[in-house]
Amino acid sequence: MTFVNEQQFGTFIKQVRNMEKFLNKKYKLERSENLDEILIEMGINSFMRKVAKTLPTSVQLAKKDNDKYSLNTTILFLSTSQRFVLGM
Repeated sequence: MTFVNEQQFGTFIKQVRNMEKFLNKKYKLERSENLDEILIEMGINSFMRKVAKTLPTSVQLAKKDNDKYSLNTTILFLSTSQRFVLGM
C-alpha cells in the first residue's frame, strides 16, 4: 500500500483504529432490507426465499494479516468468507 501524503496515511490509521473495536465479535442479523428482491434476482424460488428469511444469520469481522481482513457470514449450515484489504 502506498500513500501519497501524510493526510492519506492519517486517514488510513483512523480507519484501522475504528475497525479494531469490531474485530472478532459475532453479530446477529436483526433485519435485512430488500432481501426478497435480491433473492428473486438470484433466481431463488418462493419456498427457498421464505426459508432463507427465517434462518439465523451471524457475521464476524476478523483480521488476518497486517491490513488483510475477512468478513465471515454463517447461515445455519452455510458459511461464506469475503476477504479484503483496508483502503483498497
